[in-house]
Amino acid sequence: MRKLLYALIILISVGAVRAQDIHFSQFWANPLLLNPAFSGNSGCSLFAGLDYRSQDGSIGVPYVTESAVIDGRLRPGFTGYGWFGLGATFYADKAGDGALKTTHAMGYFAYTMGFNKRETVFATIGVGVGRVWKSLNPDALTSPSQAANLINNLPPGPFTIDITNSSPSYTDFNAGVLVNFLVNRGPRFIVGASLQHINTPAVSFFSGNNNRLDWKMVFHAQAEYTLEDKFVLRPGIMAAAMASTKEIIAGSNLLYGLYDVQLIGGLWVRVAGDIIPMAGLEYKGLTFIASYDANISPLHKATHLAGGYEFSLIKTFNCGTEKRRRFEPCRNLEFSKLNP
Repeated sequence: MRKLLYALIILISVGAVRAQDIHFSQFWANPLLLNPAFSGNSGCSLFAGLDYRSQDGSIGVPYVTESAVIDGRLRPGFTGYGWFGLGATFYADKAGDGALKTTHAMGYFAYTMGFNKRETVFATIGVGVGRVWKSLNPDALTSPSQAANLINNLPPGPFTIDITNSSPSYTDFNAGVLVNFLVNRGPRFIVGASLQHINTPAVSFFSGNNNRLDWKMVFHAQAEYTLEDKFVLRPGIMAAAMASTKEIIAGSNLLYGLYDVQLIGGLWVRVAGDIIPMAGLEYKGLTFIASYDANISPLHKATHLAGGYEFSLIKTFNCGTEKRRRFEPCRNLEFSKLNP
């Protein structure tokens, strides 16, 4: 059964190359993958993060994705109320037993500007340019006769796939916009959108095959409400669409600050997919969050409600030494200490 699942997954991936991109439940841990316009908007001079995700281990060998991000803000004098953002991301994704691997490296540039004297509205435009490498181990593509009967009604019997290009690579372009605004010095709102794979790059494991990646459109919105002196509520939603694949995640984190420690708890839902509880803590700019996807999709009978677990580690630098304005964009990504 495990070989059958691997065969189906690999064949779909190499035949169409239109499957969903990698995805994280904690999408704020590597925000540049969500929207290039997040570059320079962490609320601090420097933002760095690591993320580890393992999913579908209850079915077979799990899918493992590891990512890293580093991002900074540059504010030369001539920018006035604005600033520049420079960042980079890296991720490595391994499907199943490693038959299919993806490696991604991308750089980002963004510009943020203010729109009013009260400094309560800021807008950002950002772009990302990078390179993606895929690799495939043809030895892992031999499957039993059951797989052949399920895919295109192939004749029964073991079969193999003749891979003519086991290591394709391509250049990728992303762009996005972001708006941050503060309402009467009360709730903070962040709304953005990005378009990924703008150049629809060609990628295939077969020579002469011109399969192209579809555009991926991402929309997201987040808010921050101070409930009491020590409590902050941060609800959010993220929706992504790529060809026929769609993903929506919605929920909220609740933060409780006490002296130098901030406790984080949250509950999120991947629509028609997972219930995602999470918990973590922040201490002096270092944040650790763990989450678990409890699968409630139609596959729950096979997964036994097990989806995947995810860990993120975030570190911010120089959050208090830079000259502050009355409004600090994207503070929801900063996880800074609440006033006790």
